[in-house]
Amino acid sequence: MELLKKQQVDVVLATIDQKDADLEYRPVKMCEFVMAVGKNHHLATLAVAKEGFQYPWVDLKACEKEENVMLLPGSPFRQHADEIYGHYHLKPNVVYQISGTRTGLSCVAYHEAIMITLDHMIFNNPFSKEIVPLSIGDAPIQIEIDLIYMKDTVLKTEMEKLYEIICEAIR
Repeated sequence: MELLKKQQVDVVLATIDQKDADLEYRPVKMCEFVMAVGKNHHLATLAVAKEGFQYPWVDLKACEKEENVMLLPGSPFRQHADEIYGHYHLKPNVVYQISGTRTGLSCVAYHEAIMITLDHMIFNNPFSKEIVPLSIGDAPIQIEIDLIYMKDTVLKTEMEKLYEIICEAIR
């Protein structure tokens, strides 16, 4: 968000925990934290339909011993993944620690690994046909993705059009 405030960028698409009063937040999509697994991974066959969940559900305990991909310690999505496992007193078998979600999803698609990520990250990457999302937890774990820009921008018309395009494009 500092780049926005310093006017080094005009717009950001992100998930945010704390909102800044100087910034405009336009909700694009409600995303769900899911377990990404390869389409032929055995966990996909264990998943079941469960009321209230958008995707087939898998018990997080079944995921604990699998080869887990995690982002590097300290990153916000790593913190979310650690909190999700920690909430259930589980310790994942972390085999890969990487710096980017796309790299992590390539491990999921081609190396039998699994990864906690957002559903939209699965659908909007080159490996989307190789990966399926599985719901996890006692209830869906959701976070909003927002289009964010300065409230006092002179690009209001452009931001409105960009917002429409992004809402249409993001699955």
